[in-house]
Amino acid sequence: VCRCYTYVVEGCLRMYEIDEKGVEHNLQFALENEWIVDIGSFHAEKPSSLFIEALEEHGGLHRSTPTCCISIPSTRSSTATSG
Repeated sequence: VCRCYTYVVEGCLRMYEIDEKGVEHNLQFALENEWIVDIGSFHAEKPSSLFIEALEEHGGLHRSTPTCCISIPSTRSSTATSG
């Protein structure tokens, strides 16, 4: 289960899935100053079928939703009204 959002301070992360034949399919890349999260798993609190991998050395911040809302004030109103 995905329990946090990750903010990429430096480096690059990718999110991918593996199909029934074992082939990897890239779904998203997160570069510096971007966020990455398996949003479906995070909100549904269900196991994820996706993977997130660092493609190079990286620095990141991992935050749960309440922590993000405190740390990033502009998200307070949008998350408070969405749920």
